[in-house]
Amino acid sequence: MPLIFLLAPTSTPSRRKLVARESQGFVYYVSLTGITGSKLSNVGDVQDNVKKLRKVSTSPVAVGFGVATPEDAARVSKMADGVIVGSAIVKRIASHQQDPKMVGHVAEFVRSLKAAMAPA
Repeated sequence: MPLIFLLAPTSTPSRRKLVARESQGFVYYVSLTGITGSKLSNVGDVQDNVKKLRKVSTSPVAVGFGVATPEDAARVSKMADGVIVGSAIVKRIASHQQDPKMVGHVAEFVRSLKAAMAPA
């Protein structure tokens, strides 16, 4: 199983180099400081940090934390190799847990994310 390292906006240049050297599979860039489920705010900072990471890493970069809407996914997909959506899916599961169509609701949300990221 590949070892996936996480990098945060506060990661130092030396940590970025270490992660670039040791990562297997992809590098998970945490788009914000704070907790999962927070709102994605400054996409420009995310883009700048992904560019810095690409200078020291040949691994694909996936961005997560704060990606909660199709619009968020579309913006992040333009700068990253992968988009990670976690809390938004968990929230949909929780809000439909008593609904027999819960899987359908979650699948519809995932399809909306995919459609937003599709090339025009």
